[in-house]
Amino acid sequence: MNATRSIRTIFGCAVVGCGIIWSIMFPKTGEILRPDFVLSVALGIGLIVTGILCLLMTRSRAALLVLSILFLWSVLTNVVFLSLLRGSLEIVQDIPAMESHNARYWLSILESNREDKITYLSFRLKQMIKEEKEMSGPPKR
Repeated sequence: MNATRSIRTIFGCAVVGCGIIWSIMFPKTGEILRPDFVLSVALGIGLIVTGILCLLMTRSRAALLVLSILFLWSVLTNVVFLSLLRGSLEIVQDIPAMESHNARYWLSILESNREDKITYLSFRLKQMIKEEKEMSGPPKR
């Protein structure tokens, strides 16, 4: 019984230490709702609170504390997923702006006084297709 208490104490201290080190070492950004920032903070908070709950665990409250730890990690995971969803929504909302920017770019080429417009446009299109193929990599099976 004394050995299990010392193992829980060592484990709790180690997890709290890992949470503190993670919170200090991970670089923070100015935007609070960026997915990488939210994931870092959630991981740090989860480790610290899990360690504290392990230190407070007694034999009579073991099931309650395990359920509390599971609930904590579930909430933190949902916050991270919400942040990822918000980031994806911003990307989807930026697509029309990117398309209008590309359209203005191609229109400016067509309206320019270049004599070799068609040659230049075909060269740019081939270059963009080549870049897109290189970025996508080999086809996945």
